[in-house]
Amino acid sequence: MIRITPIIVSAFAALVIRVAGIVLLVDNKMVISKVVQQVESATGVQISYGPDASITRTLSPMLTIPDLNIEHPHFKIHTRLFQLQVSLPGLLRGNLSIPKLVLGNTRVEINADRGGEPLTLPRSFFLRPILNQVRISQISIVRANEQLTLPATTLEQFAVTIDPVSDELTCRLRTRFEKIMVDVVARVPRIQTILAQQQLPFSLRAANPFFNLSSNGRVDFRSSPPTLQADLQAEASDLIQIFTGIKNFPASGKLSGTAQLSGTFDKISMENLSAAWKKPQDRYVQLKGRIENLFALTGVDLGLTGWFEQLNWLDTMLPESMDPLQRVSFSTRIAGAYPHLGIRQCRLTVNTMKSLELNVAGKLDLAADTTGLQAENMAFKLNFSAPSTRSARLLFFDTVPEFGAVQGQAHIRSGKGAPSVEKISVQIRDARGIKVDLNGRINSFPLDPEVSN
Repeated sequence: MIRITPIIVSAFAALVIRVAGIVLLVDNKMVISKVVQQVESATGVQISYGPDASITRTLSPMLTIPDLNIEHPHFKIHTRLFQLQVSLPGLLRGNLSIPKLVLGNTRVEINADRGGEPLTLPRSFFLRPILNQVRISQISIVRANEQLTLPATTLEQFAVTIDPVSDELTCRLRTRFEKIMVDVVARVPRIQTILAQQQLPFSLRAANPFFNLSSNGRVDFRSSPPTLQADLQAEASDLIQIFTGIKNFPASGKLSGTAQLSGTFDKISMENLSAAWKKPQDRYVQLKGRIENLFALTGVDLGLTGWFEQLNWLDTMLPESMDPLQRVSFSTRIAGAYPHLGIRQCRLTVNTMKSLELNVAGKLDLAADTTGLQAENMAFKLNFSAPSTRSARLLFFDTVPEFGAVQGQAHIRSGKGAPSVEKISVQIRDARGIKVDLNGRINSFPLDPEVSN
């Protein structure tokens, strides 16, 4: 399947070039008929098309074919619209320059019985195809009554080369993702034997100045449905260009990760996931684990650990009663299946510039609904200590007087809705011998001055 479209497009383009010299002398129907006959002869396919096919008569002729049908023992293709423009001046540079390629809604049927000769492109085809402004509407690929739907795609550049010695097909494309330009390179070795062996080895790389994503693997069409095995590597030297939704978020720092993908195209598992985001001076975050079904987000089992320092970017999001943060460290295990995920073995330590230390340990569930993620079944234990009462005013009230060093603990619980704070135990001591002990509970937090708690 990987080579069907490049071969068909290249064959059409080559024949458009061949007939370009006689375009001015004959009518459209004869030109298009000649192109189709030559494509059939070169590739071994059978082609039919709608009556409104046309070709323009310029230095960059545009071939437009509605309701194009292509049949071969290995596959059938139907597209509602096929448009191909070839730049004749580009031939002077040895390039098959294709300024425009458009595929309308397209259906590809792959036959399980692969009898007959494989699809080939004549070795005499020496030009290097370069495509620009590629627009592809929804494509449906059907094999043995199993359907895979690919979304609409827009490419700014697409190039195909075939090495006559190694028999390796290389596809290069440029597209935009979330306003970021991305270059993609895909390599397929030994393309002449792929259809016969029904195994597709591949090498894929997507990159821009900020990140590099690569994958090496194999698709096995001998099983039904086809299976995928692949290694995945990712690296980003600068995340500043990636939108986080947090103002002034320090996205710099190296991100690297590896994982193994396996399964069918409707159920791919991710194993041995290991990702790290680090900047030696002030942060380290690591994610490890597996996801049984990457698309459905089921069978999630992930471990997340990390720490942050130099947290000035958080100041605007913190309560005014909280002093600037010095360090935050955390660890947790994430398990379950969407839309319900469990946060287990959660530990969080927060240190402020004025020596308040908060330690939180426990668990909760996250449930996704139309409004976002909702916390449920919360059960945490809080321990804290500070050298002065004012340093811990976040846990009391902003105008709390200074009594001295403070320490305490509490249990935070909730099923759904606002949590309750139970088993509160606070001790305050100062150098002059003043002692304050506070014990009790708060039924609903945060406090509401109009409601008794």
